[in-house]
Amino acid sequence: AWYLATLAPRLRALYLAARPLALQCRHLRKLARAAASGKSLAAAAAALVEDACVGVELFSLRVAQVASVCAAASGAAPADSGLAASAAAIELGHDLIAGLQLRPEWTQWTGEPLPTAYPFGYLWPAASLFFWRRDHQIVARGIREACYLNLFDLVELGVPYSEYKSTIKSLARALSAALSWLPWFRAYAGCLAGPEAEPVLDPVSELPTAVPTLPPQLLYL
Repeated sequence: AWYLATLAPRLRALYLAARPLALQCRHLRKLARAAASGKSLAAAAAALVEDACVGVELFSLRVAQVASVCAAASGAAPADSGLAASAAAIELGHDLIAGLQLRPEWTQWTGEPLPTAYPFGYLWPAASLFFWRRDHQIVARGIREACYLNLFDLVELGVPYSEYKSTIKSLARALSAALSWLPWFRAYAGCLAGPEAEPVLDPVSELPTAVPTLPPQLLYL
């Protein structure tokens, strides 16, 4: 009820505002690529257009993807159709990012947390669509953990430069592991510590792909 009454109308309004801009950007990218053929200056301009417009198109897709997984999770739409629309948005986003041909060293997992809003850098979660795929995975697998695939380490955020940071992190991980055995705390155990290795996500090519009855970008908007 809350989703239909509160969140869904806002997502729809956001989508209706973003979608026309995304379509214009897609058209502009095609024109820029056509004009750039064999011309170095035009090619440089086309690259700038590509970088700017892909971000606009990704935003529109993200809104559609969030609406789809929320509809599936809330029961406002059949789960398989919602997940199919979400998977379609993720695949389109993945293709857009692949077209940018970003350098691997920019987008790879570093394993070195920093006390910022993006503890493992911005380009790794952005290029891998980490948050998109995590949301999809939570709904597809029926995850009930509040901090599933959590990236934020409380120790790194609270005492990033303490000389005792290593010891405190070890204690936090041990406490997290111990609490995960307690049924009433299991759902929150992952909140105490960040990942030690790159989080495992379902491959983009293996996301649910049931064919929806409407175009994915319009299913729940």
